[in-house]
Amino acid sequence: MRLTRLELTEFRLYHRLDLTMPSEGLLLIGRNASGKSTILEAIRMLSMLRSPRSTHDRDVIHWESGSELDVAPYARLVGHAQSADGVVVVEVGLQRPDDGIGPLRKQIKINQQSRRMQDSIGILKSVLFTPEDLDLVSGPPGGRRRFMDLVISQLDRGYVLHLARYFKVVEQRNSLLRSNARTGGPRNSIIEQLGFWDQQLIEHGAYVIAARRELLLSLCVAFSNRTSLFTETAQLTTEYAPNLGQDFLAAARAGDSREQIEAVAQRTRIPDPHAPG
Repeated sequence: MRLTRLELTEFRLYHRLDLTMPSEGLLLIGRNASGKSTILEAIRMLSMLRSPRSTHDRDVIHWESGSELDVAPYARLVGHAQSADGVVVVEVGLQRPDDGIGPLRKQIKINQQSRRMQDSIGILKSVLFTPEDLDLVSGPPGGRRRFMDLVISQLDRGYVLHLARYFKVVEQRNSLLRSNARTGGPRNSIIEQLGFWDQQLIEHGAYVIAARRELLLSLCVAFSNRTSLFTETAQLTTEYAPNLGQDFLAAARAGDSREQIEAVAQRTRIPDPHAPG
């Protein structure tokens, strides 16, 4: 798939932009704050449906947007891409509420048809590299997990759903523990409720772990092949070693299938609810 055209309306500093992408690639040259990074941000947002530079979608809307038409501020992004099956058009529309207080309205369309966010992530695939990505090597493990989540979400639609449900279960389970710590309650009742949430935690966490393991295995091969170009005296490798016990680690090293990995995870208690692998 190749991006052929990018349209931006009231996005960051652009009131209007209609940019054709040449097949040989696009080189952007300009002064600081001239909008180069904004174009990269827009492409990534069409891919992941959220900005890589801001945690709030409302931040990407031009501050003067809507004033000419006397409407609530809005922004619109459209990406045209050529795929093996034909032209794909991805559109993201954002509009602030009239009162400026309520939730932002966000609409996603694929080829003019409204779609849910979880069904639209990765329709237009992209790879973004920024100076901050150097933290993948030297930074905390949370950054590496987030990187894997972004990559897998573009390749596996089911992953987005399982990951969202996983964190929702973690939230519910932690809320139950906090509530019980404050008020107390019948021990049998708490154990029964925890058993339900633990099972949900394992079910969705197992899928997340297996998907991350598959990604890491493929990246390990590429990593070893690349590093062999720089050194002939040392063999550099990477390994996926989640903190889930020896059974799971052995299965991951043995290269078992996703189904086998999930079966091992089902039998293994996840010790850190914020880091499933």
